[in-house]
Amino acid sequence: MNSRQKKYSPGDRIGRYILTEEIASGGQGTVFLAKGKVIRQRYAVKIAYGAKGEKERNNLKTEAKMLSSLSDRRIPYLADFIETDTASALVMEYVEGTTLTTFLRTHAPVTEARALEIMEDAASVVAWLHSRQPAVIYRDIKPDNFMMTSEGELRLIDLGCALSGYGQVKDEVSYGTIGYAAPEQLAGKSVTPAADIYALGALFSYMVTGIDPVIPPFKAAGAEECRFTVSEGSLDLIRHSLSPSPFVRYQNAGEMLDKIKRVRSELSGKGEKSLPGKMLITCYRFAVVVSCLDVVLFDTLLFRDWAEIIYDYPTVFEMILKNIFSPAFIPLHMGLIITTLILIPLYGAVAHIIRRREHYVVSRDWAVHYTSKQGRGL
Repeated sequence: MNSRQKKYSPGDRIGRYILTEEIASGGQGTVFLAKGKVIRQRYAVKIAYGAKGEKERNNLKTEAKMLSSLSDRRIPYLADFIETDTASALVMEYVEGTTLTTFLRTHAPVTEARALEIMEDAASVVAWLHSRQPAVIYRDIKPDNFMMTSEGELRLIDLGCALSGYGQVKDEVSYGTIGYAAPEQLAGKSVTPAADIYALGALFSYMVTGIDPVIPPFKAAGAEECRFTVSEGSLDLIRHSLSPSPFVRYQNAGEMLDKIKRVRSELSGKGEKSLPGKMLITCYRFAVVVSCLDVVLFDTLLFRDWAEIIYDYPTVFEMILKNIFSPAFIPLHMGLIITTLILIPLYGAVAHIIRRREHYVVSRDWAVHYTSKQGRGL
């Protein structure tokens, strides 16, 4: 950019608007909070610098055209578009509230029911975009781009990466956020609405596990990591959404929204188990099996050598049954069973605590530096 070109700052005017505060800055421009000179309504103003026709300014003009064609309460409306010799400014509705990022840093992991409630709102607005003709692919779904208003409404902001229709993105690999962007998106291949499904799946995974995909190793927790946390219906939702293949995922957010509604309905009918409850149930099932094996192996190894076990197994089996129900061995068997029933759930609980502690340490060291700089796009 030419050194003589004007860079705007709070207090400056552009068109009919007075810039009051810088909200954010990134590769696609700088966003200011502004107010009208006559009508004191607040607006969000995104400014891109450069000569007319340069990529950043063209991108801003494309975003303005897209916003002007979209009319939904959950998406900010376009108020104005201003062009000068050195900059372009996109003036849009200012959405007041808290980003989903801020909410999750304080509350994640949330309950499965709460996560599904938020996901239904998120998938609903993305489904509306996918239902346009041609479909609008958002391409940068992440908590930063959802605002939670004081009325409890979830609104989608910043359509700077959105694409109207399907297309090649080989020269736009930077679009999207690592951890949320689909594999085909990061590889620079053509994208479909299934790319947004992957990002929604990563968001759901973050909500129920507390593991943020933008923190190393930059990968959303899959169904295996969520097995103690959510119901089978939600596990199926995560499996389909986070599949590496776009053909296995839900093909648009409308399909995903239908699945979310079904899972919510099933969950409300069964009642939601807490995370410790689910973990204990799983551990105790495993403990019962191990306890039985303890008794059988103990009796077998104590009273017979391996040759007898192999060649005289019917007799050994009878001996095991006799020993299991023998009054003399009941205290020993009960000791084995009780020890196993205590140790296995204890191991599961300790492993979960250690895992959450490790994630907390990584989050503390990386969240501010990585998420606010590399993981944030405008």
